[in-house]
Amino acid sequence: MGPWRFVLWFGTVSLLADFVYEGARSVTGPLLASLGASALVVGVVTGAGETAALGLRLLSGPLADRTRRSGTLWHGCAWRTSAVP
Repeated sequence: MGPWRFVLWFGTVSLLADFVYEGARSVTGPLLASLGASALVVGVVTGAGETAALGLRLLSGPLADRTRRSGTLWHGCAWRTSAVP
């Protein structure tokens, strides 16, 4: 895969992941509140999701650098998206 094609694909995946991620973040509080969760529970769940997403990002970057495989970056995006609470 050429560099420009990779950049376009990676950008597209990142854009779509952001749609999912930001959409899920906007409904987390109201969803948990409708289930009877307190503000503390909403904060803990949201914080845990953010921590998981950042941690996976921090792990996938160095892994991609060490292996020199761009495919690892795709896995990092998938992990980040799956960490949405």
